[in-house]
Amino acid sequence: MKPTFVFLMIAFFAHTAATGANIPTEPATCTPVVNNVELAAGTIVYLEMTETVESGRATVGQNIVFRASADVVVDDHVVIRTHAVAMARVAAIEPTTFGHPEEITIEVISVQATDGTMIALHSGQQTFKGRYPNEQVIVQPGKKFTANVVNTTKIKF
Repeated sequence: MKPTFVFLMIAFFAHTAATGANIPTEPATCTPVVNNVELAAGTIVYLEMTETVESGRATVGQNIVFRASADVVVDDHVVIRTHAVAMARVAAIEPTTFGHPEEITIEVISVQATDGTMIALHSGQQTFKGRYPNEQVIVQPGKKFTANVVNTTKIKF
């Protein structure tokens, strides 16, 4: 059995040398295929608050954590998943005045795509008013917001 194996090996190498077969000496390099989907500007993103914001404790510029409340799908690929982290901020707090209740204004800033990219959003500003003068405004978790993608963005999948 051993002589047969040695003979086959010699025959293989002789055949390779005689036919001029090219055996690569360096590993082949592969160009990775990067698949992108383009998330168009203006795409609607549905969001909800995940924390309570109280006008008496909040400060202008304070960050608020949101999450996506629905998948955003482009060309059969999910580019923003439900529960993806989104950020908003307190844009303004108007104290109570005679006859007017306190107000707090919140604006959405960004949301995270499936590839980790933070996508800029525009939601306009939503203002919440208290019911009575001298009463703080409390915005509860679960409050729904909608926002739009600001710039067309390529998302890797």
